[in-house]
Amino acid sequence: MKKNLLELIRYGLVGALATLVDWAVLYVGTEYLFAPLNENAVYPAHVLSFLSGLIVNFILSNLFVFTADSQRGKGNNFKAFFLFAVIGVIGLGLTELGAWAADRLYGSTTVVMTIGTFEIKVYLVAKVIMTIIVLFWNYLARKFLIYDRKDHK
Repeated sequence: MKKNLLELIRYGLVGALATLVDWAVLYVGTEYLFAPLNENAVYPAHVLSFLSGLIVNFILSNLFVFTADSQRGKGNNFKAFFLFAVIGVIGLGLTELGAWAADRLYGSTTVVMTIGTFEIKVYLVAKVIMTIIVLFWNYLARKFLIYDRKDHK
């Protein structure tokens, strides 16, 4: 139990770093890179931010999270990366579903609050909520389908 809790904490820290990359790319993508798309900028920005976070998460998970002797090496092959990515794509689908729901209910560019000159918009609030949900999905699916499986290495 303690080992799993420490692993979850490490995954949370790695996930936090990957999430910062994800959110930074989402913000830059929505506000600048895909800005000409107006309210639709959030969708391609989510894809780009997801890919950035996925790569950071994969590398750091193998280095710092799934480090038990029984887990070592299970994430260092193409099959594991493919499964890692598929699990992530499902998480991306959940995130996109949350973005779509928030957009339909409130409008993705609606300002929720302003802190100084920084506007917190609906798409950012939706991203925070979906990040929490997807964090648990990703951890549990990756742990049990990749790193704790007995039938492959």
